[in-house]
Amino acid sequence: MSFKEKILEMERHFAKWESRPAKENLDEILVTFITEINYFEPCHYVTEDDEYITFILTHYDEEMVDQIMTIKKSQIFTFGVLSDREKENLEKYRKPLNVNELYQ
Repeated sequence: MSFKEKILEMERHFAKWESRPAKENLDEILVTFITEINYFEPCHYVTEDDEYITFILTHYDEEMVDQIMTIKKSQIFTFGVLSDREKENLEKYRKPLNVNELYQ
């Protein structure tokens, strides 16, 4: 299975649903990868071969460094594309928390 083609296909679906032009540049598309024990979100697809996929785990927090990761395709349980609506929600929830907010 080609993750690249599936990601672009999902992006075209979301674009149609959101009444906007589809993004063809993979750098503009955020992806989620889920394994049996972990999930990686938001990510940018980089490349793949027959056995492995490489992606960049990005962070909204400027203090955190983006990480490039390679994972065996057989370990991926499911994956998906974040729609523009979901990206807006994700940005809201990924704001750094103030310690005092935790105890309110």
